[in-house]
Amino acid sequence: MPEREHACGPQAHSRVFEALGLNAVVLLGHSAGGVWAIRYALTHPDRVKRLVLIGPSTVPKTRCPLPYRLIATPGLGEMLPRLAPPSPKSVLQFASFMGEGATRRVA
Repeated sequence: MPEREHACGPQAHSRVFEALGLNAVVLLGHSAGGVWAIRYALTHPDRVKRLVLIGPSTVPKTRCPLPYRLIATPGLGEMLPRLAPPSPKSVLQFASFMGEGATRRVA
């Protein structure tokens, strides 16, 4: 790894987490941030409680799930909440549909 990358790599993340008093973290990485999250998790597996990746850029054969891509589509993303306004219940249902096992049920 080039010398300049060490300054902003997993060791830098560890220093930030230590300064914040965090012994273990839940990491969420999207696109290139997913690569940074993977690198941190691989070098510090004892400090990562969970790793959430959304369309990491350099993992072969992965893409952001279709519902998320639709939400991010210019025009369509702004129109969807007007057609079906989000509520706490609908957000949790969507998260559950997308495979998030930690969601709680809302009556």
